[in-house]
Amino acid sequence: MCSSSPKPVSSRSFCRRAVRTPCTYLCGQVDDDQEEEEEEEEEEGNEKKNKGCSGWSAAYEALPKNAKYNSKIIQNDMISAASTVITLSILKEVQEGSKIFSLIVDEARDDARLEQMSICIRYEHNSVIKERFLGFVELKELNANILSCNIKLFLNNFGLDLSNCVSQSYDGATVMSGQFNGVQKKIKDMSGNLCPYIHYNAHKLNLVLVEVSRKVEEVHDTIGPLEAVYAFQSLSTLKYQVFFDKTGSKVPMHYDTRWVSKFKNIRYFKNNFTLVLTALKECNESSKSKEAAEAKGLLIQMNSLKTIVLFFCLDFILSLVNILSLNLQTTTLDYSHFAKLIKSTMEQLINLRSEKIFINIYNEAVSVIQTSNIEPNDTLRPTREQRIS
Repeated sequence: MCSSSPKPVSSRSFCRRAVRTPCTYLCGQVDDDQEEEEEEEEEEGNEKKNKGCSGWSAAYEALPKNAKYNSKIIQNDMISAASTVITLSILKEVQEGSKIFSLIVDEARDDARLEQMSICIRYEHNSVIKERFLGFVELKELNANILSCNIKLFLNNFGLDLSNCVSQSYDGATVMSGQFNGVQKKIKDMSGNLCPYIHYNAHKLNLVLVEVSRKVEEVHDTIGPLEAVYAFQSLSTLKYQVFFDKTGSKVPMHYDTRWVSKFKNIRYFKNNFTLVLTALKECNESSKSKEAAEAKGLLIQMNSLKTIVLFFCLDFILSLVNILSLNLQTTTLDYSHFAKLIKSTMEQLINLRSEKIFINIYNEAVSVIQTSNIEPNDTLRPTREQRIS
C-alpha cells in the first residue's frame, strides 16, 4: 500500500513564513517553536495572532485571500524587503556597539563564471562577537585598485564608514596581501588608521596541508585515486547513479584549495570502501571499452592493502586537523585559545608517531578487509619502529 502523499504547502502559507522570518530571527520577538505551534493551530482552524510582529501580520492578513504570489516580481520584492530588514538590523547592531568593525573579504568564481567578491564584517554587540555576511560584489577586473574601491563603495552604500575599520582579513593572494600595492595597503590608507592585515588562519592551515599532500609521495598516491574516482563518476549520469545506488550517498566533491574536502573524501571512501569497489566492478563490465578500461585501472589502484591502510591512517590524522580547522573559523576564537589549539594539535600528532598506534590502525584496516572479503592485490606488513636521530 502506498503511503499518503505529504500535504502540499500553499504559496500563501510559504509567504506567511517568509514574512515572519525577519521578525523571528532579527527582532527576537517570536519563539523558535512558534512556527510549529502555528501550523498545528492552523490545522485546528484556530491560528494565533503573532503579537510580537503585529505590524507584519496585520499587513499580511489585509492582502487578498486569492493572491498566489507566484510572480517573479513579487517574489523578488519579498527577497529585497527581507534583505533591507536584515541590512538595517546589522547596521543598527554596529551603531549600537562601538561602531568599529573588522573587514573579511574573499573572491571566487561562481557557476556562471562570474567573478564575485563576498564581503563580511566582524563586530561587537552587547559583549558578543558577531560575524555577518553583507553581500556580493560582481567584479570586472581583479587589480588592487578596483577591488579596494569596490570595497569602499560597497561599505559606504551599506552605511559603514571605512574609517571605523580596525582590521582586515583576506587570503594570501598577492593582489590582496601585497605590502606595498595590495588591497590591504590601499584599505589601510583609505581608513586612515593602522588597520592591520591578517591572513586567514584556517586558510594558511589548508595551504600547508595541500602542500604536504603534494610533497609526501604516499599521501599524494592515496588522494590521487580518490580524485580520479570522483571525476570518473561525475562524467556520466549513469555512472553517478551506479555509485549512488551502491553507496546510498554522493561521492564528495574535490577542491584543490579546501583541505576539508580531502578529509570528507577520505572518510567517505574509508566507510564505503567495499561499496565503491562494487560500483567500479559494475562499471568494469560496461560495453563501452573506454569506460571499462578506466574502471579497471581505478580498481587496481584502489584494491591495494597499502591504499586501504593509508585511508585509515589519514582518516585518523585528518580528523584531528579538521577539529583545528573548524575551531580556527569560529567567531569567538582569541589568541590565547588559538595558541592552545595549535599546541594541543601538534602534541597529538607527535604522539601518533608510535609503532603501537600504527599497529592498531593496521589491524583495524585488516579487520575491515577480512570482514568484507576483499582480496588486495598486494601485501603489507607493519615494520619495526625506526628511531630518528
